[in-house]
Amino acid sequence: MRLWHLLTTFKGRIGRKAWWTGLIVYAILNIGGGLILNPEYFTAEVLPPANMPDTIWQAILLIPLAAITAKRGNDRDWPAWIAPTFVAANAFNLAAPHLGLEIGAGVPGAGGIVFAILAIFVLTVFVDNGFVRGTQGPNRHGEDPLTPTA
Repeated sequence: MRLWHLLTTFKGRIGRKAWWTGLIVYAILNIGGGLILNPEYFTAEVLPPANMPDTIWQAILLIPLAAITAKRGNDRDWPAWIAPTFVAANAFNLAAPHLGLEIGAGVPGAGGIVFAILAIFVLTVFVDNGFVRGTQGPNRHGEDPLTPTA
């Protein structure tokens, strides 16, 4: 599977190896963009406020994150709502500082509760995507990516 196809399409199935490849590319783009658009994030002792160019870059990167999550969900034969919910949770986390919402570990009240719920959901999807084998054999999304082709 070509990298562009891996990061921009939502149909079909991918195995764990392709998902990890996509996640590593996503992480490199995420960190690289952050170094260019918000270098203070990596050097400040206290987290700097979110800046709009970095947030826009992070929002653009939701496309490859959504693509690999959707295809991996297809491989696991998840319900269709899980991948969009995962992306929506990440989008909410990006938008929250710009909306004046404080979300994070150690934040009292609703901000801490929302952070805990988001963290548990994201961690669950991450572990499932990265470590659990997909549906064996064909499913409604296509052939098993681990089946050797003749």
